[in-house]
Amino acid sequence: MSKQALKRITVFDSTDLTAAEEYFTKMAESGWMLNKFGPVSEFTRCEPQKLRFSVQILYFERGTDYEKTVKGYTELCGEAGWRSVSSYAGMHVFVTGRDDVPEIVTDPLERIKAVTKQSRAGVILLWILPLLFIAGAAQFILSIAEGKSFASLLALEFPLALCFAALLLFAVTKTASFLKWRRAARRSAASNMPIRYYYLREMRLRRALIYVGFGLMAAAGLLSLVGVCI
Repeated sequence: MSKQALKRITVFDSTDLTAAEEYFTKMAESGWMLNKFGPVSEFTRCEPQKLRFSVQILYFERGTDYEKTVKGYTELCGEAGWRSVSSYAGMHVFVTGRDDVPEIVTDPLERIKAVTKQSRAGVILLWILPLLFIAGAAQFILSIAEGKSFASLLALEFPLALCFAALLLFAVTKTASFLKWRRAARRSAASNMPIRYYYLREMRLRRALIYVGFGLMAAAGLLSLVGVCI
């Protein structure tokens, strides 16, 4: 009996809306329809089909009735031919099987505001996290300068320095990606051109750098264990 449900890790930044659309389209073509969107999305078995997905991020001013506004927005999209599938963290997924349905169009300035608001918290957090390990990284550099043996630093200082480097890599990657997108989006808005989001290939390239960071942190944990045993 074939599996009827599937879960996949689907961590998309607010600048990756096109990547998300590509991914959900490929899943539908493979016979898996998105059922619930989140960090771990749920898919159900379906007939392989060519569908169009649209992922939108909405911007709301303070004091706005969020639920009422979202309901009105999804109903408006539904009247245009886009069915609401699921939403997560302000990102709303719509789908249609028709080619004649026009693309969902929202104010480009509101899109920039929405993505900026969504990304800012993550960027700030990623710059705060390395501070937790900066003392260990500084101590490692000072210990090397003092001529201490590398083996004596394996239990604590060197693993902390690796964690600092990994988290700093996360912060730089996320910040550079966001700033690059915002600069291009502002140019597009000023020229009345559609705002471009990152494609799946671009997102995977950025994610490869994140995997390097995870590798550094895993190495830090392993070296810490080795240092304790020495």
